[in-house]
Amino acid sequence: EVTRGRCSFGKMNYYIGKRAAEDGRPSLYPNVDFCEFPEAICASEFSNELRWVSGMFQWVMDVQPYNRNGFNYIEKIKEIATDIS
Repeated sequence: EVTRGRCSFGKMNYYIGKRAAEDGRPSLYPNVDFCEFPEAICASEFSNELRWVSGMFQWVMDVQPYNRNGFNYIEKIKEIATDIS
């Protein structure tokens, strides 16, 4: 699943979409409003690229900071890296 609803689209819009451009921040997609047109991920001129970018965005926002029930993703990656080196 690429997103988890409106919140993900809003975050994408804020960081890499039209909202970032409107706020004067750098934007990868200054003309794409993910809130107004969430289908842009699959139906815009950038759809091939946006499928990848939205997946990476979710990875950065949801997977990397995962820290629940005694499992911390970043700490586990460090532990694995130490064990194999």
